[in-house]
Amino acid sequence: MKTGILITKEGNGKLKEHTIVPTHVDNDGNLWFFTNECSDKVNPIPVNGKVKISYGNPKDNDYVVIHGNAIIVKDKKKMLELWSAVGKVWFGNGLHENELALLKIVPLKIEYTKENGRH
Repeated sequence: MKTGILITKEGNGKLKEHTIVPTHVDNDGNLWFFTNECSDKVNPIPVNGKVKISYGNPKDNDYVVIHGNAIIVKDKKKMLELWSAVGKVWFGNGLHENELALLKIVPLKIEYTKENGRH
């Protein structure tokens, strides 16, 4: 389950979905993503840091929803640590992109569903 859907709440209360691919999961279980700090994906985060991320694997009928707090991180050292060639696909100037940022998701609750039952 590599591609997920990030769900944010806009200032008007409407939910908005964004496709995301995690860059890294750290030892504390935090998820890290590269992003453009000015994108509509992260605009609602300073107002309301609550997010959900949904992952699905329909082939095996596995689904995960992660509820968490999102934080925008502009730490160049951390960006260098997490950078990979995959990021170059989205950010052609690499770590030199002016609006490059990290989105850190701190999980608060994780729901896992397999087949038709909740676990």
